[in-house]
Amino acid sequence: MKKIIMPLLLILLLMANHLNIFAILNPTNTDLLEREIYIRVKEGLHIRVELFNQILEGTEIDTSEVKKKLRYYLEDPLLTADIETFKELRTDGIDHEFIEDFKIEELNVVEQEGDTVQLEVAITWFLQGMEEFRQEKTLYHMVMVRKGEDWFLKDYYPIS
Repeated sequence: MKKIIMPLLLILLLMANHLNIFAILNPTNTDLLEREIYIRVKEGLHIRVELFNQILEGTEIDTSEVKKKLRYYLEDPLLTADIETFKELRTDGIDHEFIEDFKIEELNVVEQEGDTVQLEVAITWFLQGMEEFRQEKTLYHMVMVRKGEDWFLKDYYPIS
C-alpha cells in the first residue's frame, strides 16, 4: 500500500507545483500588460509629437486629419484637448520648442480596475529651442482605457 501511496503523492505534489516550478519561464500578466501598454503609449506619443512638430514647422494640416490620426491612440478628454491645442497652435503661432525625440525611461502600472489602467511613466524629452538643445525628464501620471483589443491614452499630467 505504501508503494502505491508514495508515488501517487509525489505525482500530486509535482502537479500542484507545476505552475510554480515553471513560473519563472512565463511572463506574468502584469509584464504582458505593461509591454502592451508601453507600445501603445510610445505610438500615441510619437504621432502626437509628429503632428505637433509639423504644425510648428508651418505645415498646413487639416483638423479632420489631425483628429483621424489621433483617434486611433487617444480617448476623450485628451483627444478633444489635443485637437483644441492644435487649432490654437495653427492660428496663434504660439512659440514652442521643437521635440526632436523622446524616450520612455520607465513605465509602471500603478492600478488596474476593469478596462482602466493608472500608470506612472518617466519620459525624457529631447527639445530643440531657438538657441539650444536640451533634455528634460518628466514623470507623468497616465490613464489608459481599453476599448476592444486596443489601449487608448485618456489623460495624463506631470507629477510634481
